[in-house]
Amino acid sequence: TRSFSFYYSGPGFYFNNAATVFALFFFLYVTLLPHLLQLDVGVPVADLLNAQWVVQLGLLLNVPILCYLAVEHGVVRALLEMWRVNVSGSLLFFMFHMGTKAYYFDSTLKYGGAKYRPTGRGFVMRHEEFAELYRFYSGSHLYNGFELVWGLILLWTLGAWKEVGGGPAYLRTCWSIWAVAFAWLFSPFWFNPLAFDMKKNLEDLWQWLRWMERLPPSVAASWGA
Repeated sequence: TRSFSFYYSGPGFYFNNAATVFALFFFLYVTLLPHLLQLDVGVPVADLLNAQWVVQLGLLLNVPILCYLAVEHGVVRALLEMWRVNVSGSLLFFMFHMGTKAYYFDSTLKYGGAKYRPTGRGFVMRHEEFAELYRFYSGSHLYNGFELVWGLILLWTLGAWKEVGGGPAYLRTCWSIWAVAFAWLFSPFWFNPLAFDMKKNLEDLWQWLRWMERLPPSVAASWGA
């Protein structure tokens, strides 16, 4: 137990996040390859292998928390608290944070630069513009999220899913990857302060249109720059 605690409280924590993201892409491409080559035609046992994914992606980790809350506050209060936590977007933030740690861990291994980086302990309540968020998270989340989405679309389009149950079989296989892709694409905007303010949303929409039109042609306001 002590060795495991020492491992996970140090570099092992970041290594696990990087390994999880790598396994995500590995599973997508390994699943996509036989579908592209039509090797899955007439293989009904593949649907049986999808049952294990229902209890993965950390869903079993909710059981100890649910039991603890049930003992301390009762079953009804525990269920309500779990519902509140999930509705508030904690699962999206966890997957988003996992992608952040995995990206910078991989970047540090490739290019170096490991050192203490002070981040401060204050709360930032400033609403960032769309172009600024894109520059912050394009390399670490948005590009990877779109890569997952296009891979999943290819998997649905080119795979012989009718032979193994159609849409339900596809969802049982790929729902976890869709969840990660959704979190990486929308979490930067979901958790942006004042993200649900209508006035801010209209301003962001107008800035996004100008950003797409490359007006003005500067690094801070144009995708082309």
